[in-house]
Amino acid sequence: MSRRGMSWSDQELAVLIEVYRGVLEDERADRPVNKKSRLEAAEAELPGRTHHTLIHRACCISEVLDRHGKAWVRGWKPSALSGQRPCSPGMVDSIERNLGDLSRWPHRRR
Repeated sequence: MSRRGMSWSDQELAVLIEVYRGVLEDERADRPVNKKSRLEAAEAELPGRTHHTLIHRACCISEVLDRHGKAWVRGWKPSALSGQRPCSPGMVDSIERNLGDLSRWPHRRR
């Protein structure tokens, strides 16, 4: 059953943020990472959320991190930079709340 149009719960965002953090850590450590397989694993934990939706939310996470001067995952560009529809203010607020202490996220490399 699709959850299209339904708000994301904090629990759903937490699952995706955990995947996102793992991908970012691997990228920054120059370890090989398969983003597609990571998202497929997340799909199993998020019934009704499509691969496309997960990518869009990952780009929203990147958008929030970028606004705070933090590093984001290559390939999951902030929505404003990727030409995707912008993240809703409510989603931005939810992501900020679920990211936790932003000082624990790495800064962008210059």
